[in-house]
Amino acid sequence: MHIIIKNMSQNVINEHTDEKIKDYLSEEKTGDLKLSNNADSKENKKRNIFRNKKMILAVIFLALIVISLLFYFTRIQGKRSFDETKVKISVETLSNISSGEEIVFDIKYDNNTNVNLKNVKISLFIPMEFLFISSDGEVNKEETVFTWNFKNISASESGNIKLFGKVIGELNKEYHFNSKISYTPENFNYEFESDGKHGKAKVKITSVPFELLVQSPQSVISGDEIEYAINYKNISDYDFKFVSIEIEFPEGFACSSFNIEPDKKEGNFLAWNINNLSSGAEGKFIINGKVETDINIDKEMRVTMLASEDGDRIFKYASKNAVITVQEIPITIEQFINGSEEYFATKGEELEYAIKFKNISSQEIKGLVINSELAGEVDLDSLEIINGYYNAESNKIVWSALNVPELASLGIGEKYEVSFKIKVKDYIEIKKPEDKNFVIKNTATVNSFNFNSGSAEIKKTIASNRNIVKLKSFLFIKTKGYFNDDGRIKNIGVIPPETGKETSYLIHWNIGNLFNEINDVKIVSVLPEGVSWTGNYINSKGGVSLGNELNGTFSPQIVDPKKINNVNSHIGSEYGVSYNWYKTITYNDPSHYGLPENLKVEDMLKFTFSDGNINETDYCTIKSTNEEFYCNVLWKVYLEKYGEMDLYKIEKVISQYGNEKFFYNIKTREVIWEIPKLDANTGITSPVQEVVFQIRIKPIDFDIGKVLQIMGNVTAIGYDEFVRKEIEAFSSELTTNLPDDYSIGIKEGIVIEGLKDEEE
Repeated sequence: MHIIIKNMSQNVINEHTDEKIKDYLSEEKTGDLKLSNNADSKENKKRNIFRNKKMILAVIFLALIVISLLFYFTRIQGKRSFDETKVKISVETLSNISSGEEIVFDIKYDNNTNVNLKNVKISLFIPMEFLFISSDGEVNKEETVFTWNFKNISASESGNIKLFGKVIGELNKEYHFNSKISYTPENFNYEFESDGKHGKAKVKITSVPFELLVQSPQSVISGDEIEYAINYKNISDYDFKFVSIEIEFPEGFACSSFNIEPDKKEGNFLAWNINNLSSGAEGKFIINGKVETDINIDKEMRVTMLASEDGDRIFKYASKNAVITVQEIPITIEQFINGSEEYFATKGEELEYAIKFKNISSQEIKGLVINSELAGEVDLDSLEIINGYYNAESNKIVWSALNVPELASLGIGEKYEVSFKIKVKDYIEIKKPEDKNFVIKNTATVNSFNFNSGSAEIKKTIASNRNIVKLKSFLFIKTKGYFNDDGRIKNIGVIPPETGKETSYLIHWNIGNLFNEINDVKIVSVLPEGVSWTGNYINSKGGVSLGNELNGTFSPQIVDPKKINNVNSHIGSEYGVSYNWYKTITYNDPSHYGLPENLKVEDMLKFTFSDGNINETDYCTIKSTNEEFYCNVLWKVYLEKYGEMDLYKIEKVISQYGNEKFFYNIKTREVIWEIPKLDANTGITSPVQEVVFQIRIKPIDFDIGKVLQIMGNVTAIGYDEFVRKEIEAFSSELTTNLPDDYSIGIKEGIVIEGLKDEEE
């Protein structure tokens, strides 16, 4: 090739020389002619110079072509001498793994050529879900690219790099890892790249360290109350420092309550944060709400579980979707318990359920089956079903056309009801403080086997309704009396009591409650005539207070209802009944435009309204603006005389953040014990609370042969935070018989005549 190019160049040069010689000889032969014709000679000379310049440019252009051809053929020859396919890279790792499991990537490289490689760079492209632990050699990390640099890889040299890490992701997700090697062969000035099919790896998540279960109904009617339940469990052998469960609800769903308040609430987004979830630990979140949207559409809720082992980087481990179909409302269903839609029960009480339903569709509904599923603290042995039966396997009460012929077909606009009775348990097991706020849930559903709505057949359940009966606190107060007690306070006098002589007794009040927390508890009893306060008592903390008759006495002030100068209300209606709703009651003392005496902002007030027939009680906290002080009372009463202030009684009560008080009201002769907060299950998971106080009597001749009353009936009143109702408890009167003092005989409570000489 080189020889051919050389000959070509020589020929070009020879042709140029021959032309010059010819021109020279031609000039000699025609010398005389040129001398004689000077003008023609100059013209010819110019033409020769121009022709010479063109020839030189042609030679330069031809030389450039020759150089380019030389470079091209040299490169082709060079490529033929280096086989880049013999430089290989591969990635090996496990194909199926557990999320968060530590795995190793073996990155192998081979230079099977006879040429040394320089400036070698091995790159691995990783997904965001990869967590780096360590690597052979120094690695450069830039987001999703890991790079290892080598100065040289010799001919026929091979090696490998080990990369340790974790892939964290959701079940059945696949993640791809791609690699490449770039280098410059020795004696080359440009870079090569190699990857190939072996330079790729795929990892699939076949197990995750968590169980995540989402429970929800498959279909609902727009406006129905529904419940989502999210169960989670750490099924791995290691602990997580942080776990977050996030829920994104569909449009149209409104949350109403939770078993555990979420840590974050933003629109349709909720999140619970769990710190230090150990191996085997589990939990459950329950969300109640209502969905109101168009019919015949699907609503999807998405639950995501994220976690971190070290508390630093957080990864998504699991996600679940729950799809609910919103259906047409063919039938309405309501539940009434003892005649009321909202009912609060006590232990041992009988509940009568009435399930009422009506066909509001435009067609006849056939083959109805009514199911009622109870859950909670009920005594199934007391169940009485009218025209139905109990299915123990499904824990459902069932009514069908087999027992109720009317359920075979329900015409347009027709309605019907079924019913049953059941008792609340007499004994509800309480083992720990968290055993509180008990409820009885009854989910009533209406099923149809052939109801058709529009173009698509509706599933069996065409209507459902859930009713929750909350159990009220069971507040109890026990009154005991002793002459011979534990000695902290000494009694005086004689047993049996004698006329003309003073005898003192120690009264014990024990209070406790079951099920719910009670606030603003007030225990009151009026001392009977002839019984007096001694001023000696022991508070609930065990502190003994001794003194004269004024010790522990107090004269509370009642707010004058006539200080109310404005009552705002509005007329509304519900279920077709009109009522007055007292939204705001404003206080203003005209003398100095402030609050009534002894009141301040944030004090809690108790309102009582009574006209002889209707009694309403509620609590509120005093607030203020620049112009007035006010207290919002959210009751509703069916009254016309709401403006008659004499029908109101207003008392200042203890805030739940206030202090406990025990005192004797001189004006009213009441012994009063005020407790800001009584924990749920006081007396079960914690001791009963007790106060002890001393009273005395001095019988007269009229009392001879009688058993005297030394303590009147005791009333305990408090506000049940769970049911948001006032709770009462009572204890009967106490006499000188002292049934709890076993040192006193049966007849030693009867007053006897004192000796006259002793009196003198």
